[in-house]
Amino acid sequence: MGSGAGNFLKVLLRNFDVLAGPVVSLVYPLYASIRAIETKSPIDDQQWLTYWVLYSLITLFELTFAKLLEWIPIWPYAKLIATCWLVLPYFSGAAYVYEHYVRPLYVNPQTINIWYIPRKKDTFGKRDDILTAAEKYIQENGTDAFENLINRADKSRRAGGYYTAYDETSLGLVIYVLYNGYDAHAAKPSAPEGLRSRERRAMVHVSFYRNYGKTFKKPRRPYEKERLDAELKLVGEYGLRCKRELWRVQYALSRIRNNARNLLTLDEKNPRRIFEGEALLRRMFRYGLLDETQNKLDYVLALTVENFLERRLQTLVFKSGMAKSIHHARVLIRQRHIRVGRQVVNIPSFMVRVDSQKHIDFSLTSPLGGGRPGRVKRKNQKAAAKKAAGGDGDEEDED
Repeated sequence: MGSGAGNFLKVLLRNFDVLAGPVVSLVYPLYASIRAIETKSPIDDQQWLTYWVLYSLITLFELTFAKLLEWIPIWPYAKLIATCWLVLPYFSGAAYVYEHYVRPLYVNPQTINIWYIPRKKDTFGKRDDILTAAEKYIQENGTDAFENLINRADKSRRAGGYYTAYDETSLGLVIYVLYNGYDAHAAKPSAPEGLRSRERRAMVHVSFYRNYGKTFKKPRRPYEKERLDAELKLVGEYGLRCKRELWRVQYALSRIRNNARNLLTLDEKNPRRIFEGEALLRRMFRYGLLDETQNKLDYVLALTVENFLERRLQTLVFKSGMAKSIHHARVLIRQRHIRVGRQVVNIPSFMVRVDSQKHIDFSLTSPLGGGRPGRVKRKNQKAAAKKAAGGDGDEEDED
């Protein structure tokens, strides 16, 4: 009896790979796959889907090199050990092998590059997708090309009247650029569904639909004495038309400070803080609101309304000596006497960049810039010429 049991154990050990192989490679994975289907766990689904992919590859390898593997006696034992490593949940070898060795070979690298850019029916659900797409574009084309792309997209968006579902301060322009490009002739958004027939007929005559967003915020207590005195002082000092222009600047400043405050709550190595923080600081440097040495978000919180009002075109025209007063500067701008570079600007609240400040000058068509004289001056010159001609004729008659 003892010898029979010993012989049975010897046979079992000699054929252990034959008996344990199907159990480890087929029976248990089938049972675990059925459980994964019933539990609806995405982690289990990924584990066993990747295992069956690897099992198919191993089977294909065995069928291809069957004659060669017959000369390797340790192949069945090596296969059993490898299968245990792939199957056992403690190791999760199937997911590791697929992620590091199989997927890079079978997935097109170009498909991986556009993985983070959704289709036209999709939207960005996570900021990490936006950041990754933007970082990939910057690595391939550079920072200057990325900024030019955003500027072109901003111009075409404003000219076309279409808009995105995200705000500019929350990388809305990045989404727009990476999703739609900078085509100025992009399709306009269609009319919303469910409109009444009368409203639909009225919208047929509209060429495009503009999103009139909020541009200013009225104070909660606009008639406080201290607030009135401070607002009237700024309105008179900077030549504003009304307090609404001041509220518009205050609203823009509050949005910028809120974004900076939210970024400061994140970790310093957070990719969102790095990307959006650097973009915000570059914008502040570009418009002269901060110096190059003030390269921290804490300085953004210290900005005041006066910093923004100092960068208005009306203020810079007056301080450059082109106008006699701050109100005279507003009149010159509104009457199209001022240009920034080659572009005539008639908006007193135009924010001037640092590199464009030295190009502020009188318009070439303006009388103040060497152009055609004004109507009153031409009339006076004509009257003076007639008077001079009449005086010369009288002198000849007297002679």
